Amino acid sequence: TLSGPTDKLGRGVLRSAEFSAEAYMERHSDSLIKPIIVANDDFASVQGALQAVENSVNQGCIVIVGPADSDSMFEVLRTHYGAAIPIISTIATATSLASLGNENFLRCTTPDLDRCEILVRNLLRFHPTK
Repeated sequence: TLSGPTDKLGRGVLRSAEFSAEAYMERHSDSLIKPIIVANDDFASVQGALQAVENSVNQGCIVIVGPADSDSMFEVLRTHYGAAIPIISTIATATSLASLGNENFLRCTTPDLDRCEILVRNLLRFHPTK
């Protein structure tokens, strides 16, 4: 979600993905793998999420991160895209998502305190204090 009531959250996830791709390239500049981040707004709706996933697949994306809310994630996982491409949830937490039995679904959510500690640890690793 890059617009709507949770836009700050979506932009934060996007920036984290961009940061991760940049950090990967700094460490592996000679790699044949060049991560490219593509952002498709879901406009904070289930229909928007379904369209964003379809757009992402049509643009050649090989992994989807999002959507953020559990209702949208549930509907995305029920589509043929949900079965054909890895979909990573960093925010959607409904336990019913795991009950769909989707082998390409990965939920990597942690408590907020753990997320903050991971963020600080990574920031210090890439930008050590003097």
